[in-house]
Amino acid sequence: MIRAGNQVPNFEAMVEAAIRLLNARVSGWVRRINVEKLDQSASGYCVLCQATGKRNFGGAMIAAGISYEQAKALAFLLVCHGSSARAERLFDLLNQIWKRKISEQLAEEQKNMDRAVQRIMRYGEV
Repeated sequence: MIRAGNQVPNFEAMVEAAIRLLNARVSGWVRRINVEKLDQSASGYCVLCQATGKRNFGGAMIAAGISYEQAKALAFLLVCHGSSARAERLFDLLNQIWKRKISEQLAEEQKNMDRAVQRIMRYGEV
């Protein structure tokens, strides 16, 4: 939960920290994400629920081994005070950042896989 007053939270840094946590605690999480359905405003479609395979946010927090405070700090929860239009803009921004970062993560995984295949083909090693 981010209490977004008049300032936009630093979602970039928060998402990067969330990715580091997911990489450490939820093996293969990025391949479970359906970016077309990703919606941080909807339990079950948010990154944490999709990454852990849980339908509700509480179960996803438990599966990832994170506390409520960590979920707030990592922008897994977002509570906006003010207009619904502002909340919608913040969720849209957060969704865009997650989608971009997930695409980057998948591209990096593919690059690592390609390197491993090249090593096997060259040297017969993994």
